[in-house]
Amino acid sequence: MSSTAVPNPPTRSLTSFSVLTLDIYGTLIDWESSVFEFLRPLISRLPDSHPLKASSDTQEGKIAAARSLLAVETGIQREKPDLKYDALLTETYFRFAKELGIARGGGGNSTPDLQQEAEAFGASVGSWIPFPDTIDAMNRLHKHFKLVPLSNVDLGSFRKTCEGPLRGITPGFDAIYTAEDIGSYKPSLKNFDFLLEHLQKDFGLSEGQVLHTANSLTYDHVPAKQMGLTSVWISRRHESKTELAGDADQMIQDGKVGFSWRFRTLGEMADAVEREIAMKEVDRNLDI
Repeated sequence: MSSTAVPNPPTRSLTSFSVLTLDIYGTLIDWESSVFEFLRPLISRLPDSHPLKASSDTQEGKIAAARSLLAVETGIQREKPDLKYDALLTETYFRFAKELGIARGGGGNSTPDLQQEAEAFGASVGSWIPFPDTIDAMNRLHKHFKLVPLSNVDLGSFRKTCEGPLRGITPGFDAIYTAEDIGSYKPSLKNFDFLLEHLQKDFGLSEGQVLHTANSLTYDHVPAKQMGLTSVWISRRHESKTELAGDADQMIQDGKVGFSWRFRTLGEMADAVEREIAMKEVDRNLDI
């Protein structure tokens, strides 16, 4: 089975939905490239023979390093679901360094100071860069949908992202729901229960009006299917990476995900929405 497959072919149009609930880091923000820049000090200390260092000049190597870090981060999220994300990132850096065999230093001239690096990583979310298509696509999509992030970060970090790399999204998001608000991290269904409850409370929107839009299969599309939500897979990078494409194929084959549309970028999704709008306008003119 190809990862271009759509497990649940759509029975409705994209524009029949009222709100896009969004993953941010990985879908709007290029977290892999951004995170790798903060891992450079660790990777530089590894022996040249280490796989992460040997491949660090390639895009595949950078992605591999980010995914290795994510595995550590996910473990901490399970252990400490109420830990704020900036603190979680700091702890993740320390644990990742330990896994790589890099001892925690004391800041002297001859000993690298992991404390400073870890704290910088914890505070880095607001500097992570968006994908090139993100701002334009979000502004185009906002003409037709409410935009509501469901994000695994703390409010302070998310605010920095909104004020920095996503400041071009106007007039901004309609609501923001974060792990700090909820007290747990995706893929916990608690986060999606919170999302649906607050969309109803804040906007009067029902489950059938929600289109969950995300890159991560594990964090977003698996729980979206469990919740019965219609979803769109923004398959950032999956076509060019054999390992990730294989992961997607297996999850589709196993029935773990059930997205109804698949686009490589948010820009492609915005194009599809605009085509639907244009076709509706043509149909209205023909009926006159």
